Amino acid sequence: MNEFFRKGVKVDIKANFHAVKACKRSLSGEEKNLKCRTDDEFLLQFLRARKFNVKNAFARLQTLYQVMSKTFADVYADIDDERAKKAFGSGFGSHLPFRDREGAAVVLMRMSSWKVEDIDVCSIMNCSAALHLSAADYPATQVCGLHLLADVKGTTLKHMRCLSPRFLYLVSKALRDTLPVRFKGIHLINASAIFRYIWSIVNIFLSEKIRKRNSSTFDDIDFDRTIKTCELWL
Repeated sequence: MNEFFRKGVKVDIKANFHAVKACKRSLSGEEKNLKCRTDDEFLLQFLRARKFNVKNAFARLQTLYQVMSKTFADVYADIDDERAKKAFGSGFGSHLPFRDREGAAVVLMRMSSWKVEDIDVCSIMNCSAALHLSAADYPATQVCGLHLLADVKGTTLKHMRCLSPRFLYLVSKALRDTLPVRFKGIHLINASAIFRYIWSIVNIFLSEKIRKRNSSTFDDIDFDRTIKTCELWL
């Protein structure tokens, strides 16, 4: 068992009982109209992401459901099964089978696998959200955090047209205060001029803490070789 996970679990045991009860009181009180899961395992995702600050964890839970059921209901509430399957089968996103030295999980995204002629932007957003939410199901990831590793080689003007300011705002909001995930780092490689322009817009809405955890390189890196030899800067 990773040492960082072991230490995190010790903190959990002391904090989670009262924190989960406090969240449930909020759900049955002023937020009784919030339709979401109330089991301990689900609420712990948000509490661990905010280091058991009940107020901040509950705010993140509210934001997630606000985004998915209201603000971006057209993206998340009405999912087309066939289009979703195509996005998930495209190779756009996956979980790497190893963690970093501190136990953090790694989510991988490849822009070159997103063929805009076949997969619409809403399906890509659903795929991305599902990748991060499924990673958050694991207690080790909740405690140790997550790295986002994105190979953005192949980003074109077609991608730029799909990623309107509304969707760029959604990306920034997911990274900033929506997902029950503690981001340890955001690593962008093979960033072209087109992608740097797109990311400059996202960067406006990110918190200072997230900006400091963002690293990027503009070099032409052999990504498959990098993954196979684990030559990651994690």
